[in-house]
Amino acid sequence: MNKLKTQFATVGELVFSPNTGETYSKAFQLTWNIIKETALLLWMMFCLVFLIFVWGWGYATQIGRNAKVWYENQEKRNHENLFNEAGKALLSASSSGTAFAIDRAKEQLGIENDPQPIQEIEPLPANETVTVTSSESSESDETTVKTPLETTSETSQDKSS
Repeated sequence: MNKLKTQFATVGELVFSPNTGETYSKAFQLTWNIIKETALLLWMMFCLVFLIFVWGWGYATQIGRNAKVWYENQEKRNHENLFNEAGKALLSASSSGTAFAIDRAKEQLGIENDPQPIQEIEPLPANETVTVTSSESSESDETTVKTPLETTSETSQDKSS
């Protein structure tokens, strides 16, 4: 029984010692600081991932626009512009809501400048319709090709000369 009383006394001295309270107080403060700084780090990582997503989206849409212009340049014909309509609708729907979130995320991370944008490519001028006039009864066949930059007219007689 003496061993038990001695053990209670030893534990009581340790628990109610001034050093014990001070040590636990420092431990709780340190734990709180670790939790607070970890939460701040997680928030900053979220903002960074968000900005990477937004910038990636911008690059992807610009690449899509460039691919569309390239495709139109390859065809050189006038078709319905469904890609343009869809792109404008998507851009107007997403730009207003994300602009605020982008600014706040950049502010949180201390980022002042956006990354360099992808250079846009210029579309070729659209061609007008090609008009071919052929007269079987006369000796001269005339072919006319109209483009926005020039008008070319050649006759079969000029070619044979």
